[in-house]
Amino acid sequence: MTPSEPPIVRPKRPWLLRERRGVEPTTSTELFFDLVFIFTTTQLAHYLIAHPDWRGAARTGLLLALVWFVWIYTAWGTN
Repeated sequence: MTPSEPPIVRPKRPWLLRERRGVEPTTSTELFFDLVFIFTTTQLAHYLIAHPDWRGAARTGLLLALVWFVWIYTAWGTN
């Protein structure tokens, strides 16, 4: 192995990995979940506009964080 070649990394549990098949098209279900989360974000923006005080900002921030985590874990789980 020469210094310019990266080391070969072998997975510890190869049976847990899916077979690599290249780029796969986006499914309708994935697009629907993205649309739901975009709609939820716009509704949070409307809530913040209707409640422009610190309490409204705190509630919007908390709800946005929860929506963000749901979106992240949904994307992670469906991958």
